[in-house]
Amino acid sequence: GNSLYAIAEAFRNELGCEEVKIIENISLVCIVGRGMRSRLGMSGQIFGELGNKQINIRTISQGPNEISIIVGVDDKDFKDAIRTVYERFIEKGERK
Repeated sequence: GNSLYAIAEAFRNELGCEEVKIIENISLVCIVGRGMRSRLGMSGQIFGELGNKQINIRTISQGPNEISIIVGVDDKDFKDAIRTVYERFIEKGERK
């Protein structure tokens, strides 16, 4: 609501940003793993698995340490995204 826009305006003023954009109804899923840094194409595999399940990625962020990737998905896809990542990379282990 209005509080989101007040926060966005405070960020804009405090940080000197030209624009702060609010995107509503997005859930963030963070995938963390120490071994991710050494695995070439890991983010592509994650994106591919989500795409195979028809889960649209709305935003992506990866830190410089390369041990985590944050993807933003529509709220309606949140549970399916968690399930997809869990089943593919945790429960069954990473396929080579």
